[in-house]
Amino acid sequence: MLLLCVLCILCVLCACGTSDTASPSAATFTWRATITDTATGAAVTGTIYVDDVQAAANVTTADVAVPADGQKHALRVESTGYQSWKIEIAGETRPGRVLLGPVKLLKD
Repeated sequence: MLLLCVLCILCVLCACGTSDTASPSAATFTWRATITDTATGAAVTGTIYVDDVQAAANVTTADVAVPADGQKHALRVESTGYQSWKIEIAGETRPGRVLLGPVKLLKD
């Protein structure tokens, strides 16, 4: 299931293209994360990190900004009682783009 999520995100990223007018230092895209329990599908409250910096806390869904600079970025979600969920993404993304990011957590 995680591999499927990774492939979906990578496919979207590869098709995004680039923007020549945006400043690379300020350009971001939005990762819309929705956190659920893998077994039940129920919403799970968690903390979202982008490059090891907390981006959102105590959320079941959140829009977080990720640099659209062509570099590799680490996305991580943690929740008490669940295994950490991690993915690294890289590729050219168009600033302002919204990527849907379903996060399905496994119980410890």
